[in-house]
Parts: sequence; structure tokens; C-alpha cells
Amino acid sequence: MSGKPEKIVVSDFKVTDAMPKVTNPEIQKLLPTRLKPQFASFQISGVDASVPNAIRRTILCEMLVKAMTAEFHDFSSTDPFHKPKEILHRLEMIPILQSTPKDSVFELKVTNTTPHRMHVKSSQIQIVRGPKELPFNETFTLFTLEPGTKCHIRNIKIKEAYGYDEGTYVMALAPTSIALDVEPYNPYTKTGVRSSVANPQKWRIEFGTNGIMDPKDIIRLACDNIIERAHIENLFESIKSNNSIHVLRIENESSTIANLIQRSVLHLFPNVDITYDHNSSERYIVIKMRTDEDPKKILSEAIGRIERIYKTIKDQI
Repeated sequence: MSGKPEKIVVSDFKVTDAMPKVTNPEIQKLLPTRLKPQFASFQISGVDASVPNAIRRTILCEMLVKAMTAEFHDFSSTDPFHKPKEILHRLEMIPILQSTPKDSVFELKVTNTTPHRMHVKSSQIQIVRGPKELPFNETFTLFTLEPGTKCHIRNIKIKEAYGYDEGTYVMALAPTSIALDVEPYNPYTKTGVRSSVANPQKWRIEFGTNGIMDPKDIIRLACDNIIERAHIENLFESIKSNNSIHVLRIENESSTIANLIQRSVLHLFPNVDITYDHNSSERYIVIKMRTDEDPKKILSEAIGRIERIYKTIKDQI
């Protein structure tokens, strides 16, 4: 086993208010009231590109996120202009606090007794079971209701899903990881370092949030997520070996973990040949190694390194 001792440092974690600055009273009425948007950034040094990239991909679409949902048969309306599918989808798109209990139940029951078209707001959703106060902003317009009509959405529950399956379920907005210690190659000026030979070790991660979770908690949860997914020891018995060639297929996984394992193996065992394939539509990865050493031992060492890295990051957040 090779690999230099690693000193990982997390620093300069900043969180800033991302609320729109408006003075128009009518627009102010539409702004978030409870879940406030924020912008967060921090730096990591002492890691290769696979580490911040895994954080970026995980907080974007590879963490379970909660949202409200209701079934078609739980929707009823006397407004002839209502399209249930669109209204239920709008309901699902409302960001909610991720601390909301999974067994929470809500209900929306409204009647327009006025002579005017009514804008039905998220504030009119009622809690049946769960949190003591509404876990979302109350300023969203769900739909309009014509005079003399009514709408009832029963049994609104909490659903968990991944962003890679449904784009509504995202933990962070537009995350990026930017190398700070290497100048990217510019093909016009012929300056900088080409990506094929660059090995940045200092990064800035930036992302936005819609207020559903504290930015630091998002990163801590992402670290736990990556550590859990990297522990593939239960699959070692399925490794297929042919002389010095070893192949391991991992279902329900992405190149996020495959890239981490590959870079970790190369860091610890530079004489091992390792590559991977991934299928994003069927969601599986295939790790391939060529070595005369025990592939289980190599992978175990790589997994241990990944765990140490992300525990160190989490502890410094």
C-alpha cells in the first residue's frame, strides 16, 4: 500500500441571505415567509477532484428529499377549469422543512363564497397530524377558484424521493466545485494546466438552498450519505475474477461512488490498474481491476480511506 499522509482542512464556511431585495409591497407579499433562501460556500484543501465532486453530485440529486404528495382519488373539485394532475404537481413542488415527520398528514379544503375569483394559497393547507406549524412558506399560489366552487385535497402525505428520479426533490441548488490552486488551460492563450495532467488539491464548493435545511447540515448529511454508499463490503462475494482481472457490478449506484473508489485505489495502490463503467439510465456501475493482489483487500483499504476523508470533512463543518 502506498499513498502519502493526507491533511484535509475545511475552512471559510460562509452563509449569506439570498432573499430578493424588493420594495414593491405587492411583490413583498409573495416572498418566502418561513423558509428563506440562502447561498453557502466553503473551502476544502488536501483532496483530489473526486471528493468535492461527490459532495456536489450528492447534494444536487443523490439524497432523499421530502415533499408533500397526494393521490388523484384524494382530489375533488367543482371548478370545471381545474386540472388535478397539474395542481397535485404544484403541491409536490412546494419546498418543505426536511425535519417534517414522515407520518405527517395535511388537508386542503376551501370554498369560494365571494363573487370574485380566489387565489388559493399554501397558507390554507391545514395540519391533520404532524408538526405544530406549517413546515413551508405560506405565500405559494396553488390554483385559482371560481366563485361558488370548492376544492378538497384529502390525505396529503410526505413522500421521499431522489432528484435523479424526480427533479422536484433537490436538497441544494446549482452546486459547483471550483479548483483554486490550478489555473485551467486556456486554448486561446495556451496558458494554464490541462485537465489531463492537473491535480488540484484546493477547492471551493458553492450552492444555494431554499431553506429546507441548514446549509451545514446539508453537507454533514451528504458526508454520511457518501460513507454509507461507499461501504460495499457486502458485495465482495459477487466479485468475478479471471486470473488477474476482477470485476464488480454495483446496482442502484452512480459514477459518484465509482469515481471515489477508483481515485482512492489509485492513491493507495498506484500499481493497480482500475477503471469503471456506469449506466445512468439503468443506474448501475461496474468496477474493473487488474492486479495479482487480493481485490477485497484493495477495495477495503480504499473504502476505509473514503470514510476517513468524509468523517474529517464532517467534523470540521
